[in-house]
Amino acid sequence: MTPGGAECGLYIFREPSQEGYQSKVVLGEDATISPLAFPDLQIMVLEMLPPVSRC
Repeated sequence: MTPGGAECGLYIFREPSQEGYQSKVVLGEDATISPLAFPDLQIMVLEMLPPVSRC
């Protein structure tokens, strides 16, 4: 967590509704993701995020 209490990682929000997002996932630096449109493509979260020493 950061000093402000937020989790470090990639935040994924899905299923928007009038009440807010129905799905929230926070993936850590060591995780991989696959875009819904390209499920065969795998991207490491670490490659997408800048280095943060406080996490």
